[in-house]
Amino acid sequence: SLLNFFIPFSVDTIEKGALSGCVNLKKIHFEEPTNIKKIPTMLFHGCSSIEEIKIPDGVESIEYLAFYRCFNLKKITLPNSIKSFGGNICDCCEKLEDINIPNSITSISGCFNRCYLLKEIIIPDSITSIGSKTFHYCSSLVKVILSKNIKTISSSTFYECISLEMIEIPENVRTIENSAFGYCTKLKKIIFHNGLETIGQSVFISCESLESPDLPDTIKSMGSSTFNGCSSIKVFRIPKSLTTIPNYCCVNCSNLEHVVIHPDVSDIADYAFHGCAIKDDLHLKSTVNISCDSFDPNVKVFE
Repeated sequence: SLLNFFIPFSVDTIEKGALSGCVNLKKIHFEEPTNIKKIPTMLFHGCSSIEEIKIPDGVESIEYLAFYRCFNLKKITLPNSIKSFGGNICDCCEKLEDINIPNSITSISGCFNRCYLLKEIIIPDSITSIGSKTFHYCSSLVKVILSKNIKTISSSTFYECISLEMIEIPENVRTIENSAFGYCTKLKKIIFHNGLETIGQSVFISCESLESPDLPDTIKSMGSSTFNGCSSIKVFRIPKSLTTIPNYCCVNCSNLEHVVIHPDVSDIADYAFHGCAIKDDLHLKSTVNISCDSFDPNVKVFE
């Protein structure tokens, strides 16, 4: 039956999960200045009636699952005093629309998993690490500005962000991990920069709106099914530093008509271009190792 909760200056510690399950709680008010340094794990877990929370200046950390399953929480205001986020702090905040990431934070992980109404996010340049599933299933997300200082886009970071249409990969990114952009069905354009070296498995699987990507020549390794089912790609150029084309790389890219394969490619793995609409004769060297059904039978492969 608790509807309002006031935290006075005299309180310096709140126990883990102290307000967990207070489904009728609507308002939280901290006396300012506050003596609280930490928002503990699962403090507001299941507080499904809260719509807005303002964390006061002086709080330095927000721990794991702090706002987990706050289904009606729409807005969180955070101070620049915060130095660390725990994992999945806003997991299942299904109506969250507005949150700022302070430029005092250096890493985030899983924070906005299943925040279905989040539309825009700016990740400040103070962030050097974004953990897996950070924007997993953010189905309304249309605009993302990534920190210039991240080196890795972790696994499933933007998995099924079905409203995302464009993203720029920062220059310092060296690795994009497995399924990072999997099933982003409206993603049309990706801006890459030289320096990217590794693309994991299924990174762009079923990005069916993705138009011909301009991959940088610095890419040395690519996982299986990278562009599997990207049915809007018409032209695909193999980066000059990539010598092995992985299995299922562009399988079922049904509108892919032109493939540019440089002469240093040595291996083309199983089903790499199976189910494509390749029109050109490829004129590959006879020394290229081509595996099972890499191309459809009608494609003339060798010189």
